Parts: sequence; structure tokens; C-alpha cells
Amino acid sequence: MGFLSSLFGRNTKQVTASKREITEQLQQRILERFPHLKALVINADDDSEIAIEITKDGEHIGSMFPDNLYATYQTKDKEAYEQYVEQLLKSLPNMINRSTSDNAEQLTEETLLPCIKNLDWLDQMTQLSKGTAPVFKPIAGDLILVFALDSESQMRFLMDDEDQTQSFDDLFVQAMENFNQRVHNIRLQGGVTEIGIRLELDNDYDSSLALVTDNLLESLELEGEPVLGIFSRALFVIADSAKPEQIKELKNFANTKAAELPYALSTHLYTFKDSAITLYAGELAS
Repeated sequence: MGFLSSLFGRNTKQVTASKREITEQLQQRILERFPHLKALVINADDDSEIAIEITKDGEHIGSMFPDNLYATYQTKDKEAYEQYVEQLLKSLPNMINRSTSDNAEQLTEETLLPCIKNLDWLDQMTQLSKGTAPVFKPIAGDLILVFALDSESQMRFLMDDEDQTQSFDDLFVQAMENFNQRVHNIRLQGGVTEIGIRLELDNDYDSSLALVTDNLLESLELEGEPVLGIFSRALFVIADSAKPEQIKELKNFANTKAAELPYALSTHLYTFKDSAITLYAGELAS
């Protein structure tokens, strides 16, 4: 993309854009993606206060602060920077929905689904929402469980400042019922690779398949226990602990490539015991 070239130059070691320039580039991306919104850079000359104020039809929707984005830019990693920009852009529908209290008709069309994220994502979302966090529960390692509200037009996340009469456990039961229906309706793709069996659903909820590992095992015919690579939103792998070479390749992938994936989640390895995802003992011992 042209804007990436202008920010990074041909030599990625040349990181020269100011925080204001990074913020203005993000403002441009917002206006391109959401032409019905207005995005105004405020406090442009104060790096500690600079932000983007977002409005829709004259109503204040929220503000975006570029601190983490600028820190990502300074790492000189183009791919990580673009991923973070995309994550910010995808958070806007969630921000819009939360600011609109009379959106009941749309909410009835949303489907509650379980979604696996990580602690870094939680920190970013909390910062974007000025301290309001998604409803979440730790899973194991650096993974957490959150709830997506999915509709035909967008996906947003259930936030802890929304009125809720259901407990987390009740929400989880409902989300899993919906997810099992989706898994039942969509034919699973994938295949055997050198790091294990890759399971693919729809590129949005592939990682959530880890939550139904016990159902998947019936058709996988593993000799040992399942070793899970929950590497990214769209890359979920199950390896066989009874196959040392496969586990070796899986560990190597986790250590050298997993963190570079788009929408990366975790470089840890996990297993599934007693209907729960836990850290893989073989990794803990290594």
C-alpha cells in the first residue's frame, strides 16, 4: 500500500514519521473505510494528548488514541503495524453500537458466539474503550474467552458496561449452543500437515474450534493426547502427542513462526482435558 511506503520508505530501518503523521494516516484510513463518519484529529501538537474524535450525524461516538499504534510503528515491523491499524478499524462498529442506545432491532439479529483472544488484545480493546473491557474469562496461558455478537453486517464484542441479566456461565452455554449449530452447518476443511491436523471453519472462528476439541477427537483417531496449536484467528492445529516428530515440528513452528501470523493469538501449546483447555505439559517441561 502506498501509505505504508510513505511511512516506512523502502528501507524499513528508516522510521521517521511523527506521532501526528501516524495519527493523520489513521484518520485517513477511517474516512476511507467509513465515509459516513467524521474523524477529527484533536490536540495535534501535543503528543501526550493527541487523539482522533469520531462522530456520526453530529453525535460523539468515541475517541481513538494513537499511543500503541505509534509504538508499533516504531518497531519497524510493517506487517504488525498494518495488523494493528486493521484491528483499530474493525473496532469502530463496536464503538458505534455501544454509543447508540436505541439499536434494539439490530441487537436482536446478533448471534452470541464464543471467541478466543489473547491478553494483548484485551489491553488494546480496553484502551480503545477508555477502560471499559470486553466481558472475558481466562482460559490458559495468554488466551482468554470473550463473546462476539455476530450479524450479517458486522461483528462486535460484548462489553462489561452493557446491561446483562445472564451470568458468564449462562452466556457461555448459549454461545456454545450457537457455535455448535454453526459447526454442524459448515463443513470443516483442513488436512494433515507436518505440524498436525489443520482444522478450518470460516477464517473468523477457526480458533474457537479448540472449545469443541472433545467432539472433534472422535474423527481424528489420535494415538496419544491432543496437542493444540491455537496460533491465530484462522490457524488451529491438533497434533498427536504419540508422534514425537510431529510435536517437534509443532514446537518449532510455535517458536519461530506463530507470532508473525496475521491476528496471532498464542505461541504456547495446549491440550484438552476434562472438557477444558490447559497448557500442554510437554511444553512446560521443555
